Amino acid sequence: NKSKSQTRNKKFTFFVTTTMSNNLRGAILLTSQSGPDALARLNADQTSVTWMERNWMFVSWAFFLFGAGCLVALHFLPSSNKGSSSFYAASPVNRQLWYGWLSVVMYCLHQSEEHAYDIRGWRYAFLPALNFGPIRALYGDACADNDPSCPLDPKIILYVNVVAIWIGFAGCMMAASLDNRFLLVGPLNWGVAIVNGVGGHIVPAILTMSYNPGVLQSALLMVPLGLYIIFQQSGNHPWI
Repeated sequence: NKSKSQTRNKKFTFFVTTTMSNNLRGAILLTSQSGPDALARLNADQTSVTWMERNWMFVSWAFFLFGAGCLVALHFLPSSNKGSSSFYAASPVNRQLWYGWLSVVMYCLHQSEEHAYDIRGWRYAFLPALNFGPIRALYGDACADNDPSCPLDPKIILYVNVVAIWIGFAGCMMAASLDNRFLLVGPLNWGVAIVNGVGGHIVPAILTMSYNPGVLQSALLMVPLGLYIIFQQSGNHPWI
């Protein structure tokens, strides 16, 4: 048993060392040109990177601007009836819907730091940072040393973000807007944002003592705002 335990410890130590080695290698290789370089290469299926794969994050930015304007209007402007309160203040259900749609709007803003330009001004920095991070320890044998678009490529990044946020988050809130039975999806959206922010950005930044695209908005906006909204709405959903 002692021998088996020592063997497991050696394997674990080797994995951690390999991961750290890849992190260090990624930190050396990543530059402001890593993102544009990834967009200039072929996808894993040997197709060229399309216009949408290059620019979907700017469409997301437009969604943020439009959605933020609508939410501000719904929060402050009176509804159509003269002298009536705003949509936000009219009822608790309306406030739950407002906070739920806020998750969609804020995540579209979050995507801009990840995939458009980060706080350093680097274009499309999230994909190379992810590929040159710990994920390279698992799939590095399939990739060339300096390939920023392997193992994940711009096509899969587009699919994940469109399906999860544009379709997933927004689709759930459309269902809640049509039927109050689905109001719980608002806090669930925020829960996903918190898990992504903590596990995908804040913890890696602490462990590596380095910046990753998306960590600033996660730490200052997504996680604290999400926690506040979930606790604020806990009375409407007692099991949260």
